[in-house]
Amino acid sequence: MCSIMNTRICSSIFLVALLILTSTMPFSLADDEPELDSELIPTWVDCWMGHKSGNMPTEMQTDCDAYHTNSPTDRLYGIRWIFLNVSHGEIPDDWIDVQLTNLNGVFGQWNFQFQTDEVVVIPDAVAESDDYYQEWTLEEIMPDLRAQLNLSEDYELAMSELKSQLSERHVSQEELDNLTSDASFRTGGAFRLASRARAESITVVIRPNLDGIGMSGGPTPEFHHIRGGAVELSTSLLSNGGLTTFPHEVGHYFGISHSHAPDYDDSIADFGFEQRWGRLAHDGEAIKRVVGDDWSQPFGEPWVSYDDEEQSLIEFQELMGEAFLWPTWNFLYKGDHQNFESLADFIQYGESGETVYRKNFLRNYAFVDGEPVEWSGNNCIWNSFDDQGQCRYNEPVEIFISSHPSLNNSIFFENGTVSNLMSYITPPYDNLTSRRGITDTQLDMIRFTANTPFRQLLRNHYLSPTDIDEDEEIDEEEEEIDEPDGICTPGESQLADDGCNTCVCTENEEWACTLIYCPVDVSLIPRISMWPGKVNQHNENGTWLTDPDGKSGGHSSADFPNDYGDRKLEYCQKFWPDSTSIYLLPDKETITFYTAGNNVAYISSKDVYQCVGANGVAKYNGTGTGEGDVTDDVPLPGFGIPALLSILVLVAIIRRRQNEN
Repeated sequence: MCSIMNTRICSSIFLVALLILTSTMPFSLADDEPELDSELIPTWVDCWMGHKSGNMPTEMQTDCDAYHTNSPTDRLYGIRWIFLNVSHGEIPDDWIDVQLTNLNGVFGQWNFQFQTDEVVVIPDAVAESDDYYQEWTLEEIMPDLRAQLNLSEDYELAMSELKSQLSERHVSQEELDNLTSDASFRTGGAFRLASRARAESITVVIRPNLDGIGMSGGPTPEFHHIRGGAVELSTSLLSNGGLTTFPHEVGHYFGISHSHAPDYDDSIADFGFEQRWGRLAHDGEAIKRVVGDDWSQPFGEPWVSYDDEEQSLIEFQELMGEAFLWPTWNFLYKGDHQNFESLADFIQYGESGETVYRKNFLRNYAFVDGEPVEWSGNNCIWNSFDDQGQCRYNEPVEIFISSHPSLNNSIFFENGTVSNLMSYITPPYDNLTSRRGITDTQLDMIRFTANTPFRQLLRNHYLSPTDIDEDEEIDEEEEEIDEPDGICTPGESQLADDGCNTCVCTENEEWACTLIYCPVDVSLIPRISMWPGKVNQHNENGTWLTDPDGKSGGHSSADFPNDYGDRKLEYCQKFWPDSTSIYLLPDKETITFYTAGNNVAYISSKDVYQCVGANGVAKYNGTGTGEGDVTDDVPLPGFGIPALLSILVLVAIIRRRQNEN
């Protein structure tokens, strides 16, 4: 086509096209913050309940159609860290960061990522016992709930707030009616109740009296229950630097069980096919709907759209009772240590009456005259002396090394250097766990359980709409930059109104502007932040500081005389007397707040207000100068350097053509 056109015109068209492409191309979610404010997007459960009610608002309908009709491919979940009966000083400064880095290193390969939503430290938790079956009344555990959920000091008001929070997250009225002062909870009930009231995040509780170093369970079929789920970790991990426990427990949280037998077995790890086959919740019909009558189809990623019929959800919940079969056959073998080729192979072999064995199991010591005469514990181990995984079978002991075909890609991975995430086998590691392998069937289960109603209470920050009109998206993005006014001279260039992007005059005397992301820098701007129920924060020279009085909060002063929620300018003037007005900054910041007296710390992302006029600084304009007027435009991210290079080349071409003319 360019052969019959003026080549310079053709080049200009190409560069303009390149400019538009590079300016509107989105960043990969793996490399940038989430593209949208997911707090404004309803969860799948919100949409399901809204659809069921029959009176869903139009805006909510649009969001639900865009985000909850298909299973997401990427997931980013927030974590609430709850530290019980430890002080701030007992928590290493980088402990959370190290745990998150490791967790994301393990789960990132499956497009699961995690971030911190909140940190709560409770030095004097009530319901924290080494007796997991100890009973507590709701009244007894209320101090813990108050600290975790920011409830009122008044008991009756706190009860009302608790029920309100649970109701907003779709706990059934029947369950709420049973929530009375004398309602009974076992140890752990306080944080499991609190986790249900914060169902949009994963609750991770670190406590000293945990029996073991980690504990977690998978999701339940129903989402209306009053008790939520949580990952529990021992405070011993704060000092020993353990990296394998947290990913392992998150694996349980998303529904995958141990790769070994659940109980100690004095036999040779007989799977017990007949017994387990008889425990199928729905006689195998539920899983047959997924894998076929002959058990030969892949499990895939079962999903219920938010607007499906009630029967679809019932069948999905039935599937949860039988889905444990799917990942199991990877960890079993038949005679002569032969792997099963498929679920169908496993079931047909088991139904034939042949014995099915476990590859990985636990055994007790056998003692004679007080001396052990049989090996015990985990039959599969990491032999540090030989630097390889080994599994022991039969009597006399038969050793299979980790490269054995029976063990490859199930118990061990990557030539025996990596163990299954859900095993108790841990090869040596430094900064990243070596227990990060999972089978394809385990991955299916993780994705399946992430789609269960109870896990759909979580807020996924990596949601992407399914029906965006690309032309509309480009038009909207082009409108983000205000082009200069008036007729221009071709080749002329100047900064856009945002002070960041560059505009150039095209040959038809129209402005064309880049759409690069404009960095934000507010580090030196005097500013405040408030969280009702917590002590106000102010930022001096880039450092967030709590109010030294330990009581100034963010409620209305009509309700709380010491608070400044409706007197933000006065609060600015408390620290910067020359403040003349306030301005809500476009970005929230993650800040550590404290309860009354500056005692218990909470980390949360909150709105931030500039104290305009403080220290002579004018209203922030988005360029980091603190001078001039602010624009309401929020530039969208794009590949700024390619776009800028494109437009500079275009300018050069235009100017060259002017010279030739």
